[in-house]
Amino acid sequence: AFTANAAHELKTPLAAIKVQAQVALASSDPAIRQLAMTRVVEGVDRGARLADQLLLLARLDEHERIPLVPVALDRAIEDAVARHAPAAQIKHIRIGVDSAPAPAISVEPTLIDILLDNLLDNAIKYNAPHGHVQLCTRVNGRAVSLTIEDDGPGVPAEERTRLTERFYRGTALQAPGSGLGLSIVERIVHYFGASLTFGTGLNGKGLAVVISFPMAAA
Repeated sequence: AFTANAAHELKTPLAAIKVQAQVALASSDPAIRQLAMTRVVEGVDRGARLADQLLLLARLDEHERIPLVPVALDRAIEDAVARHAPAAQIKHIRIGVDSAPAPAISVEPTLIDILLDNLLDNAIKYNAPHGHVQLCTRVNGRAVSLTIEDDGPGVPAEERTRLTERFYRGTALQAPGSGLGLSIVERIVHYFGASLTFGTGLNGKGLAVVISFPMAAA
């Protein structure tokens, strides 16, 4: 079933690329051809991102463990916010960070970056223009919790249990996506021995994602 769904998801951007390429070939108007080729490039980028996500899921499903090392979560958050600042600026979305000093967490550096990228990408992509995204870290006993909240349209409570299903996209979501982002987040969270929960976001709106990481060994 997963292979069939993956093939279907890959066919969608490929079909869009073919249509735009045909438009560019058939038109003699330079403006139309330029727009069509721009959309071809965007379609290739979407297909490449989807392929990368599928490959990552395959890697996480392998039995061989990737060594975990101590990582400062606040620094990883700072770097992730910087990477997503241009996308947030385009939609005039404000990203706030409330990161208290905390002990290192035990993770794999590349995977924690991918986890943060997926969460921030979702919070920005599915939020409304002029919205707000807030990241918060807290120490709870022997765990460090990370909460990412937004004030967008959110996800109905009855649908939240399906958010980590591969290729699932909420009924109210309008922005394009593969439905793999939160599935990848869940796999990475499981890989780290952490926990993942969902709730209501900022001001009673949007979505809140809460991850509790175990502290790195002293």
